[in-house]
Amino acid sequence: FPSSARQPWWFAGGGDDDLFPNFKALAVADRRFLHSLVDPHPHYSTFNFTNLWSWDVHENRKYSILNGNLVLLLRDYGSQAPFLTFVGQHLVEDTAHALLHFAADEGYGPCLRHIPTEVATSLSASTFRVQEDRDSFDYVYSASSLATLSGRNLRHKRARAHRFARDYPQARFEHGSFGGASAVTEMVALFDRWRARKPENSQDHIVDVEARAFMRLTASVGEHDLLVSSLFVGDDLVAFSLDEPLSSGRAMAHFAKADYRFHGVNEYLNQRIAQSLVASDMDLWNWQEDLGIESLRSSRARYRPAYFLKKHLVWLS
Repeated sequence: FPSSARQPWWFAGGGDDDLFPNFKALAVADRRFLHSLVDPHPHYSTFNFTNLWSWDVHENRKYSILNGNLVLLLRDYGSQAPFLTFVGQHLVEDTAHALLHFAADEGYGPCLRHIPTEVATSLSASTFRVQEDRDSFDYVYSASSLATLSGRNLRHKRARAHRFARDYPQARFEHGSFGGASAVTEMVALFDRWRARKPENSQDHIVDVEARAFMRLTASVGEHDLLVSSLFVGDDLVAFSLDEPLSSGRAMAHFAKADYRFHGVNEYLNQRIAQSLVASDMDLWNWQEDLGIESLRSSRARYRPAYFLKKHLVWLS
C-alpha cells in the first residue's frame, strides 16, 4: 500500500490518520475536504457528504485516501454488511486491486460496490469483472421538464398537480434557507404522520433507518447547505423537501415527505421545487437511488428521468 512518504502532495488527505489502509470516521469538519475530492466528478449520491453524514445513523461510515482517490467504507442499508467503494481517476487499476485484496482480507466480501461509471470504464476487462448495479443508479431529472410537466409522458403528473392547485387555491409554497427549530418541529410531525400511514411491508427496516437519518440531518442542519421547500394548506404543513444546491447547475434531493390525503400534493410540490431550481439556474436534479424497492422504482420512473448516474460492482477476474 502507498505510504504518505511516496505520495505527491496532491495524494495526501487531511493527515496520516486517513491515508490507506487507515480509515477515519466521518465528522462534520471533513465536509469541505471531502467536497474538494468529489466536486471534480459527477455528483453521485454515494459520495455526497450530506448524504453520507445523515445516513450514518450507526456512526460506522469511514473514509480513506488511496492514490489521491476517495475511498469509503460503507454499510448496506438493509443488512448492514460492510463494503468498499471509491471515486477518483488516479492509478485507478492499482487502487481497485489494492481495495479488493484489502476487502477480502477484512471479510468485506469479494467485490467493490457503488463504483461510478467513470471509474468502472477505466478498469481492464482482462483483470476486472464489472457489472452494473441497477439498485444503486441515481435518477437525474431535468428541472425544466418537471417545472412545466409538459408532454404526453408527464400528462398524469400534470393533471394531478393541476387538481391540487384547483382543490386547494389557498395553498402556500415557500422555498428558501432553513427556517430554524419551528420548521424542524413541523417537518418531524409530518414525517411521523407519513410513517404512521405507510402500509407494513418488507422494507420497514429501511423506513426506520430513514427516520433516524432524517433526525440526524435536522439535528445538524446548520452545518449543511440546504434549501427547504414547504407546502402549506392553511396553517398546516402538508409537504416538504430538503434539497442541496451543488456546483455546475445541479441539485440533490435528500428528504421529502407529503400528506397523501391531499390529492396531487406530491406532484404539485415537485413542480414548484423544479420551478424554483430553474429560477436559480439549477437544471439537473438528482433524486438518488431506489435501493431496489419496486414501489419507489415505479414512482421515480413515472417522472421520466433525463438519465441515470450508473454505479457498478467490481470483482477481480
